[in-house]
Amino acid sequence: MAVATVAAYILLSHRHDAAGNDDNSRNIAPTAVFYGVTVELRQDVRSCDTVAMGAMHEGERVVRKIRFVNRTAEPLTLLDYRSSCGCTTINLPRHAIAPDAHADADCMFDSRGEYGAQLNVVEIATSDNATKAVLLVEAEVE
Repeated sequence: MAVATVAAYILLSHRHDAAGNDDNSRNIAPTAVFYGVTVELRQDVRSCDTVAMGAMHEGERVVRKIRFVNRTAEPLTLLDYRSSCGCTTINLPRHAIAPDAHADADCMFDSRGEYGAQLNVVEIATSDNATKAVLLVEAEVE
């Protein structure tokens, strides 16, 4: 069911012009298929996205890919992050992201010592104080 949902989303989210060209190709250079969460960073906006880690056993570590897309007119650097729990970390890219370009990161949830439904907030600061990102990291630890 999840595969069908993702496939439908991909098909519906790509627009094509009369010549069959992908409308999204003008914004981001073609790359391999990305399986993860895409966060669009926009000027004067606090972007908020959910990262679903899924169900896991206590003691497991799960990593999800995060793609940050710069939709501002200036290069952006992801400076630092603050997490509501030490069990959630993110490996931020250290280079500036050009306008309409992207950079990938790994978000890790370590379930050691955690039980039940988990919801952690990760706030990411950028080089532009008016542009911020928030990730809601969800997990179910058995």
